[in-house]
Amino acid sequence: MAKSYTMLIFCVFVWALNYIARQFLLQVFPPLFLSAFSLTVVSCVFLVWAFFTKSAVKPAGKEWLLLLASAGIGLIANQILLFQGLRHTSATNASLIFTLSPLMTAGLAAAFLKEKVTWRMILAAWRRRWA
Repeated sequence: MAKSYTMLIFCVFVWALNYIARQFLLQVFPPLFLSAFSLTVVSCVFLVWAFFTKSAVKPAGKEWLLLLASAGIGLIANQILLFQGLRHTSATNASLIFTLSPLMTAGLAAAFLKEKVTWRMILAAWRRRWA
C-alpha cells in the first residue's frame, strides 16, 4: 500500500511541475511549438511502450476517423488552449482551474446526459480539489 501512495504522490508532484515548467518555457518558445514538441515526445514514449509491451492495436476502418477526431480535440486542442491560457495567467491559477474539472464534469454530465449527481460524488471531487 505504501508503494501505491508513493506513486500517487509522485504523479501529483510531476503533474504540478508540469504547469510551472510550461510557464517558464513559454518565456522562451511560442505556444504552438511547445504544443507540438510536447505531443511528439509523449507520442514517441507511448509508441515505444506499446511496442515493448506488445499492446499496440491497429485501428480498423472508421476507428481511424474516430481516433483522429479524438486526437484533434482531446490532445491537440487541449495543448494549444493550455499554452494559450498559460500566456494570460499564472501556473497557480491554471492548476486551480484544472483541479475543478471533476466538479465541472459532474455538472455537465448532469445537465447534458441527465446523470444523477450524488453527494458522495461531490464530496469525492471536492476532496480531490483540496488533496
